[in-house]
Order: sequence, then C-alpha cells, then structure tokens
Amino acid sequence: MACGLFFSNQLLFWFLVVGTLINIFVVMFVSSRLEREYERTNMVHIIKDSLIERYGLMTMIALGEITSILYDFSKTPINWNRFIQFTLCKILVALLAVVYYQVLGELHVQLNSSIATSLTGWLFLLVILFIFLIDVSLYLVIIDGNLESKILFSFSLILMLLMIRVLFLISIHFKLSKLQIKLSWILLIEMIINLAAAFLPAMGMILLDILVLIIIASQGRIILKR
Repeated sequence: MACGLFFSNQLLFWFLVVGTLINIFVVMFVSSRLEREYERTNMVHIIKDSLIERYGLMTMIALGEITSILYDFSKTPINWNRFIQFTLCKILVALLAVVYYQVLGELHVQLNSSIATSLTGWLFLLVILFIFLIDVSLYLVIIDGNLESKILFSFSLILMLLMIRVLFLISIHFKLSKLQIKLSWILLIEMIINLAAAFLPAMGMILLDILVLIIIASQGRIILKR
C-alpha cells in the first residue's frame, strides 16, 4: 500500500505481480530446508481437510461478493431486462458454488514432496483469485457489456474451471479412467464454448455460461467416481 505513494499505478501493478510470483515460487529455492523441516516434525505431505475447509470458506466470501454486487445492481430502476439479468446472474453464482464444492469439497490431497504440497496450496488460492476476477468482470458486464469485460469474464471463468480440474487431477495423481479421459475432452470443448460466448450480447453470454455450468455440474459426480 505504501508503494502507491511513490509509484504510478502501472508500476505498482507490476510490483504486485512480481511480488506474487516470488511468493508462489520462493519454495523452490528453499525446498531442501522445507523438506528437512517436514522430516524433523514427521509431517506428511498432505493438504489437510481442515485447510481445504478454510479455502472453502474463503470461496464462500468471494461468491458472497458477487451476491452483494448483484444486490447493489438491483437497487437501480427495475425493468424486465434488468430483472432477467439479475435472475440469470444469481443462477450463475449458485452454479459456480455447485461446481466448486462438488469437486473440491470431496478432495483428499496426498503428495510426495514439500514443494508439491506448497504449490498445490497456491492452486487453491488461484481458484479464489479467479472467483474474485469473476466478481469484477461480471459487474463490468452488467454495467457496460463491452467486449473487453466479457472476454475478461470468460477467461476468469475458464481459468477457475481449469484450476479446479488440475486440483482434481493432482488428488488422483493424474490416473484417469477411460470415461474420465473422455469427459476431460468434453470439458475442454465446454471451456472453448465459454470463450466464444464472450462475443454474444451480455445476456446471451450469461445464459450460455449457465448452460455450460449445468452440464459441468451434471458431469461432476461421474468424474468423481474412482
């Protein structure tokens, strides 16, 4: 925050990016010490259920931010267009919660190194970051509906779904059944559809994203079968 007093917004942005990357990858440079600490304290390489639960609470806060934005939006003069848009956005938020908790709420992540454990924890944080980006971009879509905000929303949604998928693959050590491999290709197609939806009108984009999320949620239980 103090840097903002001395640097421009653009330079401050790059300071934040570099600082975030250092925080993520610094564990690679201290991996040997971190591993010795794991051995000294007899710790296992696992993301504990209690920590996953905390990530889930942070996600709930992020999803709540979308709800608060929608509530402020509902204070504006209501017409049928705004009412339908508000309703679709609420359904979208509910489906985001379903997809997140359906997959990540069932994970038991056991790894084989301290680096993998630390970086996997960061993946959970990235999911939450992308949900916050969805918050901001969805607000911009509702207010302006320009192409840039819709592309930002689509990319945020795609990256969130991708991180969730990567976390699931880590939890099963990338050992997929034939059915899960087929569904992985289907998920890739669905993500491409999400990106293409950015070129539709705002309401059409939200509706198409809802349909894609419904399909992903319906596939969730099949994917989770080991």
